[in-house]
Amino acid sequence: MSACFDFPDLSAAEVETMLRARAAPPPEPGIIPRPEYPYPLRHLLAGTVRYRCPHDCGWWHDELPDMEQPGPLVFPADPTPADITQAITTAANARHDAYRARVECVLTEHFDAAHEGRPTPNEGER
Repeated sequence: MSACFDFPDLSAAEVETMLRARAAPPPEPGIIPRPEYPYPLRHLLAGTVRYRCPHDCGWWHDELPDMEQPGPLVFPADPTPADITQAITTAANARHDAYRARVECVLTEHFDAAHEGRPTPNEGER
C-alpha cells in the first residue's frame, strides 16, 4: 500500500462493475453544444451555464443549474451506507436527466423555429 494514498478495498463485484463501465461504448452524442460560463466568479450570475446555437445565429440559452431544488431522498427505515449512496445517486441522476431534457427541449424548439430545414447539429459531427 502506498504511503500517499489510502485505496479502499473493493469487492470482486465492484471491480467487475468498474471494468464493465470502462468497456462500455460511449453514450450517443446529443444536440447539446459545449457550454460556456459567461460570468466571472464573483459576479451575481456566476455559475450560469450558456449554450450557444451551433449554427452561429447569435441565439443562446442560459441555465442556472444550482437554482434547482433537490428532490427528497428515499431510503429504507434502517439504511445501510449502500442504501444512502444509492438514494443520493438516484436523486442526482434524476436531476441530471431533467436538466438535460430541459436544455434539449429549448434547443430543439429554437432549431425548429429559427433553422427549419437545416439538420440539427450533433455533438459527434462538430
